[in-house]
Amino acid sequence: MTTSPAGEREPGQELCGLAAPEAERRLAEHGRNEVAEVRSAPLHSRVLAQLRDRAARRRPGPADGLLTRQNLFLPLAVLASALLALAALYASPLRSVLETEPLGWSGAARATAALMSGYLAARMTRNAFREKKAAKAKS
Repeated sequence: MTTSPAGEREPGQELCGLAAPEAERRLAEHGRNEVAEVRSAPLHSRVLAQLRDRAARRRPGPADGLLTRQNLFLPLAVLASALLALAALYASPLRSVLETEPLGWSGAARATAALMSGYLAARMTRNAFREKKAAKAKS
């Protein structure tokens, strides 16, 4: 759109966009035209919601998968791995072959503390990068 040196429209041209007072009114009333950042729910609430929704619909079958539809054997593999780890610690024939000792309360507490500290470090790192990305997007 071309304007004359005085800032007026030339005849036959349409005016595009909002007038400045209307734009200011809309900005004051509705704020900036931005898409709100999507915040994800914590991991434990997503897992519980997934299990609750799955249980509310019907009993899961082999075709549905337990927690995923992409890999139906993943939950079974995780369960088998956990059972084998427990068997290596607590079944006496495996304990003698693998030369393992069962965890006491202090060992279980240390393992739990290590697991939780790793989880918290991952969460804090992810949140720090999200905040940094959000601050960069606002600039």
